[in-house]
Amino acid sequence: MRSLRGLLAACAFLSIIPLALVASLLFDVEAEITVHFVAAVGFALLALAVFDFEAPVWLTWAACVAATVSAATYLLQGLSNLAPNNEAIQYVAFQVLGHGVLNIERRDKRERAQDCVGDFHSWDRRARGSRTRRPGR
Repeated sequence: MRSLRGLLAACAFLSIIPLALVASLLFDVEAEITVHFVAAVGFALLALAVFDFEAPVWLTWAACVAATVSAATYLLQGLSNLAPNNEAIQYVAFQVLGHGVLNIERRDKRERAQDCVGDFHSWDRRARGSRTRRPGR
C-alpha cells in the first residue's frame, strides 16, 4: 500500500451510500447532507493523497487543485443544505461551483454534437447531389 490517505479516501467514497442510509434511518438526517459531507472528506483526503505518489510535480499539483475544488464544492453544498435560507451559500455552491461547471461541459458536448449533425447533413446533401440519373429511369 502506497498511501494511507488514498486508502482512507477510497473508503470514504465507498461508504457514501451506506452512511447516507444509516444517517437517514437512525438519525433522521437527509441523505443528501450526508452524501455531500462524506464526499467532501473523501476529496480532501484525495487532495492530500496525491503527494504520496511519484508523479510529475505539475500533475501532482493539478490533481491536488482539482480535488480541493471538488472538496470545497461538496462542503459548500452540504452547508447550504444545513442552512437553506442562506441564498448566498446556495448560489455559490450550486450555481457557480456545482452546476455552473457542469453546464460548461454540457454546452461543449452539445456544440460538438451539433457540429457532427451538421457535418452529416452537409455530407448527405453532397451525396444526394452527386448521384446522376441514368437516362430512361
